[in-house]
Amino acid sequence: MEYNYYNLDTTTPELRKKLASIDRLKAEIDEQKILYRASWLAIQEKLRIDWTYDSNAIEGNSLTRGETLFF
Repeated sequence: MEYNYYNLDTTTPELRKKLASIDRLKAEIDEQKILYRASWLAIQEKLRIDWTYDSNAIEGNSLTRGETLFF
């Protein structure tokens, strides 16, 4: 899948190279997501729990990570 979120007609050659590199790396990441779908889902779940825990801790909540996972 190719992503082009910019107008290459108005960019410099150096910027075009960098944008092409970014597109290539994005495609590689997307390919790996397909190959390791279960791993990506586990990583996303871990991040969701950690973000929720950290957000709650900032707000003064005293729940542990385990308790956050439970809820």
